[in-house]
Amino acid sequence: MFTFDQLFSTSYAEVQSARKRENLANEMPEGFSNLNDLDNACLKLIEDGKLVIIDSKLIRANMTLIKNPELTRAEFQKLALELIDELVEGAKKTIASDGEVKIAISVRGGMPFYPITVKHFAGAEYGFSAQQRDETTLQAESQESKLGSFADKTAIAVDFMLATGGSLVQMIDLLAERGAHEITAVTAFSAPQGIIKTASNQNVRKIISLPLEAGLNYIDENHHGYIVGGHIPNTMLGDFGDRFHGTVD
Repeated sequence: MFTFDQLFSTSYAEVQSARKRENLANEMPEGFSNLNDLDNACLKLIEDGKLVIIDSKLIRANMTLIKNPELTRAEFQKLALELIDELVEGAKKTIASDGEVKIAISVRGGMPFYPITVKHFAGAEYGFSAQQRDETTLQAESQESKLGSFADKTAIAVDFMLATGGSLVQMIDLLAERGAHEITAVTAFSAPQGIIKTASNQNVRKIISLPLEAGLNYIDENHHGYIVGGHIPNTMLGDFGDRFHGTVD
């Protein structure tokens, strides 16, 4: 039986400690009032085969190391690509397809997936979509789409961070409009809130993720909804796009 310690990137005791310490019960999906119920719902998704956790000792070590704010960009990029490689390799083994695969990549967060998916899903087609969330309301806004048709394709949607789920679900809805159904979502750092919101989308067949983080924080009106884990002393990854690619101010 899958356990809470297997579900999360740190021990469940550390997850619960982080939740109490950092106020992580925020942006709860419809129908949920507490994180414990979300945890049990995630375990049920695993039992039903809708959520797959890709895990290893290297993954857990790198999920700890990558949160160090003192890393150089080169060090951060190396760790991120190692995590993505293990995640996509696991996804390849999980996704059974006899047909054509088309992968939707979120810009900018999903861009590092591109060379890794080319390696593991040779010959796949690609579409690209830019989503951005309003940092006060946390609502996703579609910026630009170069997705094309997903009709008759095995559709995979990838992004590095799954916080509230708004941006990924918006991209999934765009894929459905373009003919995709039974879409597989592949994410690296994921909060339980985002997992549940994504799984509730009728077009989602499966979610494949690294072990989950503890939840979403609330600092003030303009700084909230960010993924926090149970690692000490560095609990947050930060803005993945900025740390991987550089800022775009």
